[in-house]
Amino acid sequence: MISFPLSVLLIPYAVIVAVILFFVFINIKNLARYRAEDVISFGALLIFLIGFAILGYFSCQYLSSINWTEQISMTLPSIKVGL
Repeated sequence: MISFPLSVLLIPYAVIVAVILFFVFINIKNLARYRAEDVISFGALLIFLIGFAILGYFSCQYLSSINWTEQISMTLPSIKVGL
């Protein structure tokens, strides 16, 4: 039986959020350097940033009520060799 804390499941989520934060940083840097010369590029950046803010808000709302110190136990299936 394998047992690990529930907080281990946050690692893939944290990696995804880190990648999104990287792209947010690049978008803001490009916006500061090149300005929003047309409405479409500014609108796309605004939608992207609003989506990231919504993701952060709902993450805090849904994940705050979970006890992350709880242990998860998994039993690995046994493999039978032969007939």
